[in-house]
Amino acid sequence: TEPFIKVTADWIAMAVFIVNGMLMSTVAEAMLRANARAKRAQEQAEASNKAKSTFLSNMSHELRTPLNAILGFSNLMRQSAGLSDDQRQTLDLINRSGEHLLSLINDVLDMAKVEAGRISVDNAPFNLWELTQDVIDLNRVRAEEKGLQLLLDQPADLPRLVDGDAAKLRQSLINLIGNAIKYTAQGQVMLHVSTRPDDDPQRLWLILVVEDTGVGIAAPDQARIFEPFVQLSQYTLQKGTGLGLTITRRYIELIGGSITVDSVPGQGSRFRMEIPIRRVDAALIDTVSRRPARVIGLASGQPEFRI
Repeated sequence: TEPFIKVTADWIAMAVFIVNGMLMSTVAEAMLRANARAKRAQEQAEASNKAKSTFLSNMSHELRTPLNAILGFSNLMRQSAGLSDDQRQTLDLINRSGEHLLSLINDVLDMAKVEAGRISVDNAPFNLWELTQDVIDLNRVRAEEKGLQLLLDQPADLPRLVDGDAAKLRQSLINLIGNAIKYTAQGQVMLHVSTRPDDDPQRLWLILVVEDTGVGIAAPDQARIFEPFVQLSQYTLQKGTGLGLTITRRYIELIGGSITVDSVPGQGSRFRMEIPIRRVDAALIDTVSRRPARVIGLASGQPEFRI
């Protein structure tokens, strides 16, 4: 009986080995098929998302054209002398609503361009003093309407002319200061501007801090406010897309910088940006700072063009 038992045991062991091998092969094949399906689904989702972003980024003209007509003609009508108070209030409402809608469209289009990879870094010399002052002036009316102080703090030795992406820096500051005004009911909003040196003597780190005395941001919200479509709607009646901070972070990261937030609920918030910039020859300041002349009309004798 011993040889029979030994042979039987060997056959059983071989059968178990074969069955285990078949099972492992089946499981491996199933995993490979599942991974392939997941990869195809991801590629399709990414292609669909890119197509959506490309479509939206190409819709800029079609979306803005009717709004330009609404804003342009409502502004012209507001200048008419024969308007009644009710008519003027109605036109003001049309204009404010149109501007708000335009800002929402701009946020969506900017986000679509970022996702579609159509945003590039455009570095060029610009006047840092003029840029910060222009951003403050642009937001001053909104701050005054809410009874807020809008202040600019920058040292006298701050470089006037630097090299960087002025457009993205300007838009990021507009987004941050606009948010600060939006979520501040009383007190002030301040922009602090400074620099710190870099190992490269021709490079500096531009430090921009937007500080407010608003509602503040709770710790759980601080971790997600830079995500798309997230906004602290419980603190304000004015709604938006929730894309301003997302676009700001994408812009800052694109130009090699970083952005952080420090906030205490009920006391206010501090958004800090650090952005690399380069020094520029001071002899170019007058050239870069020279503002373009204001167009007042067509010169005489111009031919008539029709589209």
